Amino acid sequence: MLEELSNDKYGIAWAALMHTKDYPNVRPLALAARDDGPYVPLTPETVRDRTYPLIRDAYFYLNRAPGKPLDPKVREFMRYILSREGQRAIVEHGIYNPLTPQALREQRQKLD
Repeated sequence: MLEELSNDKYGIAWAALMHTKDYPNVRPLALAARDDGPYVPLTPETVRDRTYPLIRDAYFYLNRAPGKPLDPKVREFMRYILSREGQRAIVEHGIYNPLTPQALREQRQKLD
């Protein structure tokens, strides 16, 4: 799709920023949540800080019986993922962004 888009000056499509780096003719579009703005450029920073209005989230679900505690191994793994070290590993992987501080607090509370 991006190959075709890079050859169509009137084309428009949605793709993750990381996939567009090999297509110099594909330009990101600044978007606004409202007609009167502000228009936010698509950059790694605006995706990371969640100011760009068009984002997608990746979810991680656990299968736990209602009212039952998490398996201790699963709980410890989730504690790692939600730790500073785990979030740093996500950043170093280079594909996903870390959770915002507020989202981290909310998810950590669910483990208790």
